[in-house]
Amino acid sequence: MSTTQEQLLKAVAAGLSGVPDRYPGYRSGLKGTLAEVLQLERQNLEQKIDIRVKVRDRCDAAGDMLCRQTRNREAISSTEREDQP
Repeated sequence: MSTTQEQLLKAVAAGLSGVPDRYPGYRSGLKGTLAEVLQLERQNLEQKIDIRVKVRDRCDAAGDMLCRQTRNREAISSTEREDQP
């Protein structure tokens, strides 16, 4: 990994520490998505892959996970409110 990539990862990791955890594992999921995107960029530099499509697909998958987890959490919260007298 190049020094520039290491610096980028450190900066992003520091920024992620301030991101609210929308569900358990949210921040680690963001880090994983970032690592995958950086890997795609490395592949693109070496093999000239169609990075736009692959990054879009990865971001869509991350967004879908966020949406599902947020909905699940909201459903649990509303059920807990209904159970309270």
